[in-house]
Amino acid sequence: WKFFRRFINLVGRLPQNSKIYCLGARQGTEVEVLRELGFCNALGLDLNPGPRNPLVLPADFMHLPLADGSCDLIYTNCVDHIPRLTEFLAEQRRVLRRDGFLLLDITLQTDAGIFEAAAWDRAEQILISALGHFDRLVIAKREKQWLWTLLSHPRKKA
Repeated sequence: WKFFRRFINLVGRLPQNSKIYCLGARQGTEVEVLRELGFCNALGLDLNPGPRNPLVLPADFMHLPLADGSCDLIYTNCVDHIPRLTEFLAEQRRVLRRDGFLLLDITLQTDAGIFEAAAWDRAEQILISALGHFDRLVIAKREKQWLWTLLSHPRKKA
């Protein structure tokens, strides 16, 4: 249900044939929801995709196997697994088209658990960092334990 609430905001903003990648997708639930909404080219990328999972391919989201400017939207809810946020944002900026989107689900939890690589005092810190890489903040909403943001128009390299 969470994925549907996020992704319904994409309908009408992106063509149905958009190239969409979900980073840290593991089993591919978010990919399934995107496809149910008509985004037929959605795929997941994960260091360790589930076995026999055609919707999620093995990949490191710090070094995406995608050409420059080749995708329309990147989604992740794994910001807490990113040890070097600036490098991550630069990589997303590299693969997104000039009018592309980055959809981030940022946990409001402030302490890193045993599986997280990063922690922050406020989720807004991540948003402020992301705004250094994107020209537009399209949506920012708090919802229970998440701040979700839709950013667009990645900036060209400095």
